[in-house]
Amino acid sequence: MTLTQKERELIARRTRKALDERKKAGVKLGSPNPRKGAKAAARARSEAADERAARLLPHAGDGTLEERANRLNQAGFRTSTGKLFTKESLFRMLRRKS
Repeated sequence: MTLTQKERELIARRTRKALDERKKAGVKLGSPNPRKGAKAAARARSEAADERAARLLPHAGDGTLEERANRLNQAGFRTSTGKLFTKESLFRMLRRKS
């Protein structure tokens, strides 16, 4: 057994033990309505992306998608995943605006 496998097993044991203790204490685990929670989370992600687009697009200026993406990169902005902007990522951001 490798070190990572052993570590994975130890983490799983600790997690199961903690969940069992919480259940014994009467704590209700999980969501009573997972679809409602998923919809709320999706709505929150979408709103955050809309706000980010509204904040960054003025810095992109005018020009081709590639020029605008380069302008954002040169100004030090990065995508929400920490990557450089591309014309495709800028296009998706522009679609949010409309």
